Amino acid sequence: MAHIMEAPWEYEVSPFKITDNVWYVGSKQVGNHLIDTGDGLVLIDTGWPRVLHLLLDSIRAARFDPKDIKYIIHSHFHIDHIGGSAYMSREYGCRTILGRRDLPLMNERKDLSLCDFFQNMASINFEITDPVSDGDTLTLGNTTFTFLEAPGHTPGTLGVFFNSTVDGKPVRCGMHGGMGRNTNEAKFIRRYHLDPSVRDDYYHSMLKMRREHVDVALGNHPAQLSVIERHESAPVGVNPYVDPAIWTEFIDYQLERFALMLQNDPIVDPRIEALRKVGNIDQLAGIRLAKLADGAGQGVTIAEFHNAAGLRFTVSPDRCMDIYDFTYKGVNISFLSRNGMRSPMSYTALKSEFAQQWSGGMLSTCGLDNVGGHCEAGTIYPTHGRISAIPAEQFGYSARWEKDDYILEASGEIHEARLYGSHLTLSRRIRTSLNAKCVRISDTISNLDAKDEPFMLLYHCNFGSPLLAENCRVLTTEAEYQPLNALSTDPAHMLNPIDGRGEELYLAHTKTKRAAAMLYNPDLKLAGYVLFDTEHLPRFLEWKMMKSHDYVLALEPCNTWSIDRSTALAQDKIAHLKAYESIETGVEIGVLDGTDEIEAFIARWNMKEASL
Repeated sequence: MAHIMEAPWEYEVSPFKITDNVWYVGSKQVGNHLIDTGDGLVLIDTGWPRVLHLLLDSIRAARFDPKDIKYIIHSHFHIDHIGGSAYMSREYGCRTILGRRDLPLMNERKDLSLCDFFQNMASINFEITDPVSDGDTLTLGNTTFTFLEAPGHTPGTLGVFFNSTVDGKPVRCGMHGGMGRNTNEAKFIRRYHLDPSVRDDYYHSMLKMRREHVDVALGNHPAQLSVIERHESAPVGVNPYVDPAIWTEFIDYQLERFALMLQNDPIVDPRIEALRKVGNIDQLAGIRLAKLADGAGQGVTIAEFHNAAGLRFTVSPDRCMDIYDFTYKGVNISFLSRNGMRSPMSYTALKSEFAQQWSGGMLSTCGLDNVGGHCEAGTIYPTHGRISAIPAEQFGYSARWEKDDYILEASGEIHEARLYGSHLTLSRRIRTSLNAKCVRISDTISNLDAKDEPFMLLYHCNFGSPLLAENCRVLTTEAEYQPLNALSTDPAHMLNPIDGRGEELYLAHTKTKRAAAMLYNPDLKLAGYVLFDTEHLPRFLEWKMMKSHDYVLALEPCNTWSIDRSTALAQDKIAHLKAYESIETGVEIGVLDGTDEIEAFIARWNMKEASL
């Protein structure tokens, strides 16, 4: 499959007839079938994105016009079968058919479409106009298509059946839309956290399809039924595809291979597999609660997370449940200021004190009443707001199994309130798992007052050395960058530390519903990233400080830019929460390890170097 991406022309096949009105128009790797109904064309599957031109050339070589395609039937929702559908539905106005149970693969389970793995996320961005369920039919011209659900390869795999003729004699054509056993392999089931019952689905689907009478068996991969070889070796005047026995014979063969796979590839419960190797699960992953014993942070409670992927980070319930140190396989990812961890008891709202108080850390939450510089508007609004110095209430943590994954989680509630004033709360949940390379911060922000309230929110995500280095680059999802000071001329590239160097600050406007920003170190083949939704975080700031000892690159999703509350109100650049209203937002902070993993992430999120 990798080769087809590099040399698609090597997979070209000239079109040929299978029945009087069915043409093979696919490649050597994926089967595509064109049915002439007398009142328009129906196409089954569209193949890989990289071979779409071969499909269109084949359709035209068979003396048909792609503009006459009325429907595209998708056997199932994998990239090698739907890769050309976005273009064709947009260009020719084709209606699109898909098994209803495969619809989640377009949305919440995009990973199961395999589009992500093959870096073709754009291929799934089209509408399914006609989702079908078991027993549904489509009639066009002289042909009626019957759809049967055949889950196993994917949840919504379809069996497709219709009548045709060969030399004027009636035949019934049939296709099992997904006989591949690869998605039933134990490693696939574990990787994608599937229920092992998919194997039962596959088995029962095969039995269900076997009961159908089929004269002409169509394969969605030509190798399954030697489709191309039979065409090339058939005597002149003989149709090699009319064979009522081949359908059941082939399914029986697949069932035999499936039984052998079950015997040789048992699914081991990941929980049992993990526990057998250790005496204590904390050897692999866990949370440890502790208190700092000395220094400016004396008495501060910390929750130390670690997992089997090599991720270690510290959450401070005493400081808004922010994340302080953050390492991956012993490599530091975060920036820690020269102030170190400080107790919230030492916090003051004095303008002069911020530089002596800020601890840095992987995540420093800014808000909820201010994210910019110090200002006074009836009351004091300190630099970056008060929320990061407020201890969490109802703090709790747990390490537990959920199905086949071991979940590490902490939660708490932070109240930012003023007597006779506002009352905003931040309900925070921090979550990672056994083999995760990321941590998800899920926040609910609520206005508990009877009047509307302005609020500001910024996630100050700070990357430091050794991840941060001279050769690092910043990449982002589609964004428009704007410099905010004279020194801000190059958001993409880093420098070695320079004595006395000033800060650079950039404002970026994102254009997509979900966005990512990344610091990539090509020498270490590591990247740190921040992933966020833009509904409530439509902007992000890049704070670049190349100064000796204050060497940091911050990527900061936010709901406004880094201006003080007074300025934001005056310029109408501040969000509001209605009385008793809540919103949900948050960020994911993670690490990418290795060139393949980094390049796949870049492709998935359509990232490029930050530029002005």
